[in-house]
Amino acid sequence: MDGFKIDAWRRDNEILALLSGRLTQVACAAVKLKLTELLTPAVEHFYLNLAGLDYIDSSGLGALIGLKMDANRSRSSMVLLRPSARIMDILRVSRLDSIFEIMEGLEAEMICQNICNNGTPIWVGSQAGDGPRLTPRPDEMPASNTPRPDDGQSSGRCDQLCNDAVEYMRQGNLVQALNAYQRARQLEPDNISILNNLGVICEKKPEWYEQGREVWQRVLDLSRQNQDEKHVARAQRHLEMLGKLIRIN
Repeated sequence: MDGFKIDAWRRDNEILALLSGRLTQVACAAVKLKLTELLTPAVEHFYLNLAGLDYIDSSGLGALIGLKMDANRSRSSMVLLRPSARIMDILRVSRLDSIFEIMEGLEAEMICQNICNNGTPIWVGSQAGDGPRLTPRPDEMPASNTPRPDDGQSSGRCDQLCNDAVEYMRQGNLVQALNAYQRARQLEPDNISILNNLGVICEKKPEWYEQGREVWQRVLDLSRQNQDEKHVARAQRHLEMLGKLIRIN
């Protein structure tokens, strides 16, 4: 990936920005300008997903440090999510891994999924030098294939259960996270976001594999109904992996 791109979503008091491509001196000024705009006092958690970042130079590292300082001034926590092995090596060599909070694995994936699937796009597909496109194209919208119920109390309870599940994940309590998503699913049986997160958790213990296969099959069926090829492909990958795991166990 030769260029640089920023995608961003907001969910309540959380901001998630996905950085993709090469973060070099050319893109740094625009990156700092755009992301600093998001760091208002209302933002408690500021996440930078580095999974799509191919390379970062000294100027890019400087931009991240500047954002960290801005986050500290606005009393926001700033967390780097899912850096690739190459980016992680650069952070270690630069001794910046001790400065930044870095989160990897399932916990980081769950945070990204929850904000993308339940949040509001700020801009999607924005090149480093572009102004933010506040209204994304329909094919760029995060998955939300099933309307939320009109019952505000039920919807609020479902959101709370999902937040509880993320917190349980942070604590390493997979059983409680599983239970929370199961209860959320009872309230919104066809919510793609809940099903995705539940499916991911079910892959962590052999005794949950069969439930995981049922969940991903439901994601596949719903995605086909909604002609959502992205989630069709994802569900198929997870079903294939679970099939292998079940045969092994």
